Amino acid sequence: MIAELAQHIVDGVVLGAILALPALGLALVWRIAGFPHLAHGSLMTIAAYAAWLAAGVWHLPLPLAVLFGLAISAATGVGMHLGVYRYLAGRPMLNLFIASIGVELFLRYGVIFSFGSDFQTFPLPAERGVRLGLVVVRPLDLVLLGVAFGALLGVWWMFRGTQIGRRMRAVSDNPFLARLSGISPARIHLAMWILVSVLAGAAGILLGARNVISPTLGWDVLLLAFAAAIFGGISNPFGAAVGAFLMGLVSQLGIMWIPTSYEEGIAFFLIMIVLLVRPRGLFGEAVRA
Repeated sequence: MIAELAQHIVDGVVLGAILALPALGLALVWRIAGFPHLAHGSLMTIAAYAAWLAAGVWHLPLPLAVLFGLAISAATGVGMHLGVYRYLAGRPMLNLFIASIGVELFLRYGVIFSFGSDFQTFPLPAERGVRLGLVVVRPLDLVLLGVAFGALLGVWWMFRGTQIGRRMRAVSDNPFLARLSGISPARIHLAMWILVSVLAGAAGILLGARNVISPTLGWDVLLLAFAAAIFGGISNPFGAAVGAFLMGLVSQLGIMWIPTSYEEGIAFFLIMIVLLVRPRGLFGEAVRA
């Protein structure tokens, strides 16, 4: 029983790490651009396919393939912003939300047209789990955790210790006052889209390496990432990341007593309870009017 509990805790932390990167990105888009971004899943999918293309077809070294995937994800995010979202800035949130649905469908079917519907896998060597005390951990999961924590720490440092991070915080708090202070919201939005696209791309590549790559790879975890962001507090990006880890733990611990097929139901039931008590989420902040 203790060994099983420890294994589920480890699995929950790994799941939380997967969810934390897109949850952080979704919270940043909400905080700075002001709308729920439904096309975030496609950024994950496109990065995974781009990295697979570079590694599995072009036979580039894996680190270069990963960088290529992140670059394609960033370029896609910038293209979304410059081609669609910036023209809708200042419109009602519903307009941007509907536009993101259109972008999601366009990109998803573009992936299917380009790569087909078959599953793909990265050319990685077979690996065996490593026993660490009571639990068995895959080496890839350790890499995933390292990348996730490194990315979260990097974003935290950027927000606290760099000029661009402080400007992002200023624009998210009050874009009008930020503009009066000489900050260009347009440049901040562009920087934000690059950042969240890279985070989503990293999550997509890690997901593809851990499982398989499919046209619905990003969509399959998008609702859970949204739920994690809402659970932690979508108005607080780092609260959203913490919420992702908590949700991963709760959903994995719950399947000790409830069938695995109900894993997502456990997570969403937990969110419903939390929001009834605290509508802003666990770490949510007041947002601008």
